[in-house]
Amino acid sequence: MELYCVPHIDLEYVDLVLLSDTHCGCQNWAEALLKNDINAIANNPNAMVLIAGDLFQRDLRNHKVGDVYGQAIPPGKQKYYMRDLLLPIKDKIIGMCEGNHDARGSEDASEVFDLCELLGVHYFEDEICVQFSIGEKPNKKPCVFTLYGIHGFKGGTTGNIANGLKLLSSVCDADIYFAAHSHQMLYYPTGWFRRDLYNHKMTPVTRHYIALGSYQGREKYPVTKAMIPKVLGSVTVRLSGKRKEIQVSLANEFTV
Repeated sequence: MELYCVPHIDLEYVDLVLLSDTHCGCQNWAEALLKNDINAIANNPNAMVLIAGDLFQRDLRNHKVGDVYGQAIPPGKQKYYMRDLLLPIKDKIIGMCEGNHDARGSEDASEVFDLCELLGVHYFEDEICVQFSIGEKPNKKPCVFTLYGIHGFKGGTTGNIANGLKLLSSVCDADIYFAAHSHQMLYYPTGWFRRDLYNHKMTPVTRHYIALGSYQGREKYPVTKAMIPKVLGSVTVRLSGKRKEIQVSLANEFTV
């Protein structure tokens, strides 16, 4: 497993935007909302971004789900369209991983890898494991936060999504766990005792579990499967540079 360490950030806080499931080019794509969110990120000097997969819709002729002819943007042009959308914030993007839609039809290539090369950001492939060092605490040491996430594999009920998130904590120790794929934003914290090898004690900490949102509106598949309409948008995690403090904000306005 790769641990990607972001260079020290000398700020009072970082607004980390966890972006996912943009589904560029799908039939009912919330492009205007995504552009508004990208503009807000560009105008926030404390913002940074991680992208957790399914950037592209990529409905292809050999897939039973989706409509290759109904897409707003052809599959072959979707990565270039996303490149142009993300260019204004490319210096704020840490990196991105693959999603199941991104991998469609790519046996020996990766559309997400290509996009990372075009933007000059880190390619995480299948899992994102990141460490942040921010600001300075009263003891003159930085605030350090670790995150672990994947695109995801759980959908369905809220409980099923929550249980899927909890599985991530069996992979590695982190402060924040996140997964996308379900399009259903969800957040819950739990307690944890972390072993402190240097001070010979168990330190109480909070672990944060986050299911990420999407920019894919209602289409034929969710309608025919009687899926509930989803609130669109992203999750923002504020990481303090003064103390070990994490605040999670979910988009909360239903748009159609």
